[in-house]
Amino acid sequence: VQRKKTKLADLRQQKSTADSELGSLISKHSSAQKKLNEFFYDPSPHSRYSSQVSHVNSLKVKVSSAQSVCSNLQRSIDATGKAPPPVIQPLPQNQSSALVWLFYMHMPSLLRQLSRASFLAQQLLLPVPEHGTDMDISTPSFFTNLLQHYNHYQQPSQYLSTPCTSPGFGGHVLLLSCGSVPQKVGPDHVDSFYYREQGVWYPDSLAHNLAWKGSGCSTDKAQHIPEGHFNPFGRIPDLSRVLTYTEKLPASAEMLQWTMPLPESVSPDRGNLGIAYIDQRPSWLSEPGFRDFGSLRAYPHIQLRRLCSILHERTLPLSHPAVCVLIRQCLFHLGTLTTTSSSTHSSFSSSSSRGEPCLQWRTGWEAE
Repeated sequence: VQRKKTKLADLRQQKSTADSELGSLISKHSSAQKKLNEFFYDPSPHSRYSSQVSHVNSLKVKVSSAQSVCSNLQRSIDATGKAPPPVIQPLPQNQSSALVWLFYMHMPSLLRQLSRASFLAQQLLLPVPEHGTDMDISTPSFFTNLLQHYNHYQQPSQYLSTPCTSPGFGGHVLLLSCGSVPQKVGPDHVDSFYYREQGVWYPDSLAHNLAWKGSGCSTDKAQHIPEGHFNPFGRIPDLSRVLTYTEKLPASAEMLQWTMPLPESVSPDRGNLGIAYIDQRPSWLSEPGFRDFGSLRAYPHIQLRRLCSILHERTLPLSHPAVCVLIRQCLFHLGTLTTTSSSTHSSFSSSSSRGEPCLQWRTGWEAE
């Protein structure tokens, strides 16, 4: 900018001088042309007329040449006065933000693999397509890849022909921004530059976001992951998660699948469905057995009591595959049973000390 300002002042001085010379030549040409016109009414010798014509033509050529010089100088002034290209910095000016960028660009390989594994593990927890219609894993629109920005603006430019570059590397977990590099930075004319920060842009406004579009492995196709970026940590409805991770009954008992899910919020009439759907009773279940089959997983806190009652009353055919799946799902939900004694004074530990089974997660509370 300073070099352009110095050159611009010199060109403007030359233009001022050229304009003065052009004005003088135009004045001389006008006077000579006026004198030439007078020869039409003055019977002067032919030699004087011819001499005046030559003089007018000579001045005309000089005027044309001076006009060309003025036009060229004006074009040079216009070109020199244009602001130089802005300086786009590869890193934010704020140190904390810049360190975040640098950590991502130069992350150790093992940590980069861990980040990929973390996102992929979360992706695997997403509901299957048939139960994921209500989940929200959308992401905002990203316009700038911060890794590409960082690497691109380290390249040689008219300001630094041989920069000391330190290219960054990415991975499956991307660092993107919803913002973009502005098209216009700083004033349009060098006369409007007053301090050195003008025309220099730092990407502090490019808020960084971790983004994910799949790992590129066969898991993406198996899960029918949508194209583009998605958020594996997005909000998943409770029912979608429950339906995905609830075991499926065998095909012969598919009509009884409603007995398996146990969402976080249970409907008050859930315990009565075994009676309401009695018309769905298969031939391998008795009426009491069907009611017990439908109510075993009706409410989370009475599953163990209901299971003990079923085993005591022998209402379910324990050898049937559907009953096995139902009881296994119930036991998985209840957790591990133990007979290990504990020093606590709770009733659960008292049962455990007598060798009776109890829930393992409900023992050992005396340490809290």
